[in-house]
Amino acid sequence: MTCKELGEQYATVFNEYKEGKQEPGKENPFKSNDNKITEILERGLYYCNNDTVLTDNILVLCGINPSGDGKNKGNIIDSYCPFKYAKDQGRSDYWEKKHNQFGGKDSDLVQNHIAYFDLLPLINSEQGDVESSLKKYNDFRFDLVKITAKAIEDLKPKLIIHANKASLYYWGLHPSKYCKDTKKPWLNYSFKDITLDCPVLITYKERLNKYKGINKEESFTKEFVHLFEISGNGIFPKTYFLSYIMERFSFTPWQKEQLLTDNEMLALWQWCCIH
Repeated sequence: MTCKELGEQYATVFNEYKEGKQEPGKENPFKSNDNKITEILERGLYYCNNDTVLTDNILVLCGINPSGDGKNKGNIIDSYCPFKYAKDQGRSDYWEKKHNQFGGKDSDLVQNHIAYFDLLPLINSEQGDVESSLKKYNDFRFDLVKITAKAIEDLKPKLIIHANKASLYYWGLHPSKYCKDTKKPWLNYSFKDITLDCPVLITYKERLNKYKGINKEESFTKEFVHLFEISGNGIFPKTYFLSYIMERFSFTPWQKEQLLTDNEMLALWQWCCIH
């Protein structure tokens, strides 16, 4: 699916709801009197252009929604530059941290193999606001998420990294139990935990074991890395899914220790490409 095709599909869903032409029985957020919902919708849709990513050994990095206040955007549906060209504005180091996690902006992985998606192309800096404001509008969210999932499936990625724990449920993965969510499956993919089948992550665990017990306030249940084989829908066989929390400003030193290094991330991607 090209960037143009992705935008057209998003636009179809967005405009159906905006014009009140959605399927009968589906709640319409455009009819809401909630100012926050109106504010989010008026910003339109925004998504990454992945047309320059090479067609082999793709790594998909996935978040929940693009950040921004959307000032002066109006009701638009638009794409932004590929992941490798993304630049920070002002004091933000958002994109720099993401590039560095994969070996830096000039690395082969960043330049050629990473496609970036947000499950929901709705612009808002506070991601929790999108979830809470649109909580009752499941059909609208699901219609958008299905398009994103299809675009990801079409790329036949070797590895999908979902970097937002709270929104794992969209994939059908329980965000705290790290298993298939049978009660609220949403996209309804299936998951097989293979974290300890991957030599890269075995070494990662051994590295963390050196710190176990040093800080009793930080439990090992907070480890951020969980690797699965993902299957179902149109997903390509032998696709891997990493539940992972990217570095945030508020991270403690112990939390930073639980992050994969750029070399570990590269080795993980290479392992997924050949297994």
